[in-house]
Amino acid sequence: MKDIKDDVLNGIRELIDELDQADEQIASYALDYISGQETILTYTASTTIQKFLLTAAKKRKFTVIYAEGHPNEHHSTFEMIATGRKSSNLENEAGDTRFKPLTAAGVQVIVIPDSAVFAVMPRVTRVLLSSHVIMSNGGVVAAAGARTIALAAQMHRVPVIVVGGIYKLSPLFPYDEDALIEYGDSGKVADYREGELLENVAVSNPIHDFIQPELIDTVMTNM
Repeated sequence: MKDIKDDVLNGIRELIDELDQADEQIASYALDYISGQETILTYTASTTIQKFLLTAAKKRKFTVIYAEGHPNEHHSTFEMIATGRKSSNLENEAGDTRFKPLTAAGVQVIVIPDSAVFAVMPRVTRVLLSSHVIMSNGGVVAAAGARTIALAAQMHRVPVIVVGGIYKLSPLFPYDEDALIEYGDSGKVADYREGELLENVAVSNPIHDFIQPELIDTVMTNM
């Protein structure tokens, strides 16, 4: 059992190292994609995007607009903005710049409700989105609401960049896009105590969106 435990722990460490290296390798392209005085719209809390933006902030001055991601992602989004990580329950290691808030790096950060995305899009120069899965056709499974952002960006001709490590690449083709959508607690959308209202309304809470490849300009990974 001791030998098995050691093997499992070593395997976990290798996976953690691979995740950290993926973020570092993706972040190495930051200065090629972010120019000075840009306004970048991003969505939900992502350590990959956080590292990407922090790397760019070393030599670039820009503004980041966060769409909050209500009702599933807003808490982690606010934590990322305030602390540089998704959860304040985790202790920050001294000198670990992976979890440095963007504001501490001199970046101006603006938080908007999801409903304001289309209104601010004319001021945005680039959209930066994280991914859950990158499908074989170039489509992406991302947090619910990301497709709406991509559609707004397309209408205003704003480039959309999706980031994700190679471990998110899938060989599967999305024949049935609806099957890729996972649903969560509908009580986050409408309070169950509003029973009289809910009797006449079907409430759903999708956790994921599928972004078609024609809505994406660049998929960036650590290959």
